[in-house]
Amino acid sequence: MRKKSFDEVTIFRRFLRISKKIVRYFLEKAVNVIIFLSECARVRLELRNYSSRYFDEYYLRHDYSKLISKIFTEKIIHLDVGASGGPLPIVQKYPSLFEIILCEPAQEEAEHLRKKGYKVIDKALFKEVGEITLFETQLPYGSSIYKPQGPYLDFYNPDPDYIALYDTIRETIVQCSTISKEFSDLKISELDFLKLDTQGSELDILKGLGDYRPLIIMTEIEYLPLYHGQPNAYEVCQHLFKLGYISFALTSTSAPTLCPIYGDGYFMPSWVEPEGIKLIQSREEKYIALMLMFGQGKILKFVNKKIELKNKKFIESLNV
Repeated sequence: MRKKSFDEVTIFRRFLRISKKIVRYFLEKAVNVIIFLSECARVRLELRNYSSRYFDEYYLRHDYSKLISKIFTEKIIHLDVGASGGPLPIVQKYPSLFEIILCEPAQEEAEHLRKKGYKVIDKALFKEVGEITLFETQLPYGSSIYKPQGPYLDFYNPDPDYIALYDTIRETIVQCSTISKEFSDLKISELDFLKLDTQGSELDILKGLGDYRPLIIMTEIEYLPLYHGQPNAYEVCQHLFKLGYISFALTSTSAPTLCPIYGDGYFMPSWVEPEGIKLIQSREEKYIALMLMFGQGKILKFVNKKIELKNKKFIESLNV
């Protein structure tokens, strides 16, 4: 048997070294690709979880006060239902343009808001006037007219300590009213901007609007119910669609998967439906102001081409 020459052994060793380097190189690349894909998934999840916050940042980044002042003379009537903590950032950004009514049934918080100078409705709002059971939870902001710890709560967050925050500590009978009755009692004829955040009863409150038709509706929506029997996001969207509204943004917060759990829905009048057209034309200046505030200038310019508006030239001149 012939012995391998020195050159053959050397070449073989070099081949092994080069092969190891090549394998190591591609392994490192593969690991980097896996890390990159994992990071993309994480970022995507974070975008889902904080999409509402990012949308807020989107429409709050510009100040349209000077533009709006060119056509705007009346105050925008704003009702904030579930107003603990005070008005929304967008309302705080344009304080001189809004007449603010806050709804907060928790008496201590309602009194706190009154001391700050706000007009406050201190009743629970619903689809009809009467009495209703309020399920009070360990987490004060988790109380609802719907029974807590619904079918998807543990999917959203399986931590037993988190779920325990939604334990019912007492059931209380509370007086409830409707937007229609409360605004009629206050002798307010129009509602321009409505915000709802009431732990599942948003659709019930919308059903109590009566003849009031906001220009913009911002409401919390649940894609999957976190309370027993609460209406879901799709029911809210369908109800508003039948009233002549369409959404201009739907945000979502997810569980550890990308499955949407809850978020915020932003709705405006449809320029296709007769109800929507009538609403836009009846309060045109307020509609323009709110669309600009919420960063919907491009939609505004499109609507301007579709229906007859008095401020046509002003809208055409907008650089949005």
